[in-house]
Amino acid sequence: MVFVISTVNMKGGVGKTTLTVNLATSLAKNHGKRVLVIDLDSQINGTLSLMSPHEFAKTWNCTMSI
Repeated sequence: MVFVISTVNMKGGVGKTTLTVNLATSLAKNHGKRVLVIDLDSQINGTLSLMSPHEFAKTWNCTMSI
């Protein structure tokens, strides 16, 4: 069964990214769930919270060369 959980708030600085990353980490590590986090924020803080900057840069360079 698939569940969709979204964190939405138009105000900045309310902890949406922190909540999302921590919830995804908890579901994956503590409950053995497969989790997909989609980061639509242009600042990519969620992405950088889940990947090292080096790994992100490597992925970004591969994508840009196509």
